[in-house]
Amino acid sequence: MDSEGNIRFWADSDSEITKGFCACLVSVLDGAGPEEVLQLKTEDLAALNVGLPGGERSRVNTWHNVLISMQKRTRALVAQKERKTPFEPFPSLVITAEGIQPKGTYAEAQARYLSPDKLKVKELVHVLKEKQIGVVAHFYMDPEVQGILTAAQKEWPHIHISDSLVMADSAVKMVKSGCKFITVLGVDFMSENVRAILDQAGFGEVYFLSLLFILYGVSVPGSYSDIALMLLMDMFCLYKMELQVGVYRMSNERIGCSLADAAATPDYMNYLESASNSLPSLHVVYINTSLETKAYSHELVPTITCTSSNVVPTILQAFAQVPDLNIWYGPDSYMGANIKELFQQMTLMSDEEIAEIHPKHNRDSIKSLLPRLHYYE
Repeated sequence: MDSEGNIRFWADSDSEITKGFCACLVSVLDGAGPEEVLQLKTEDLAALNVGLPGGERSRVNTWHNVLISMQKRTRALVAQKERKTPFEPFPSLVITAEGIQPKGTYAEAQARYLSPDKLKVKELVHVLKEKQIGVVAHFYMDPEVQGILTAAQKEWPHIHISDSLVMADSAVKMVKSGCKFITVLGVDFMSENVRAILDQAGFGEVYFLSLLFILYGVSVPGSYSDIALMLLMDMFCLYKMELQVGVYRMSNERIGCSLADAAATPDYMNYLESASNSLPSLHVVYINTSLETKAYSHELVPTITCTSSNVVPTILQAFAQVPDLNIWYGPDSYMGANIKELFQQMTLMSDEEIAEIHPKHNRDSIKSLLPRLHYYE
């Protein structure tokens, strides 16, 4: 806050896409008064078409995330100026005879999860059963949508919410159980991964619908959630068109994620070029990348895909099988740094403790692999 009481903003991000959103919001709000900042809504940005070519709303979550962060900091500055203690309600669900009363934004999202629209649940179950459709969805979905899916799962078991790797495995199980269609609720790389795993499992004839909405990490305004659910129902009803249109999306705009975008940059390709010059090398790539990136990476360096739940055993197993191996992890720099730190901490453990994590390793082997473990920075 400057001397005149106006709010000055500066923002940055390791994601070029998010950095662009931040720059747009800073250009609009930098130097504005606190009231103006706090009154702004995500819908106002869509109406202004700030940085949204064609008025597309598929990035509404990112706008919402950045704006909420800016508004929280504004409230804190105002409270500091007025010598008041900033107060954000502790996230809690207060259960009374009248029902559930959410306190705080996180609790409000959970309340929407706990109280799904019964009519929407009934309609969804009817269509899923009639058309034999399986649904795989990512954890980072709007709570309202997750609540409806979870309620529908009680009557139609072929619905699964998980991380991106398990989504594909679940899709295969659904097809083996008789599902004729698979719907993926997630971003681009998740849909690609499910399609690839189904092909590998011999189910290339399964028609594939992809509804790419509800991006990472935040609840979407209610009206947008309603639109998403209505489109979900509409897409199911258009099943007869699947031979003509194999993939359904909410928007013609590409819907990716910052990690997938980071792996498609020249910097990451240079990183892999370095790996190809250090034989023997193995590229351990996070699943949050496109099939194109995975395929191109494999042309440069032998590549294996992992997710957060199996990256440590994957790396340990690779080092156990090829003792002089160089491992190059990416593109998630934060996870890479954490993995490196984890292995450094393992050097302080006893051989017995390390063997419980992986039977082929001990303190000496962990120390020897550390110089040959690289991650993208």
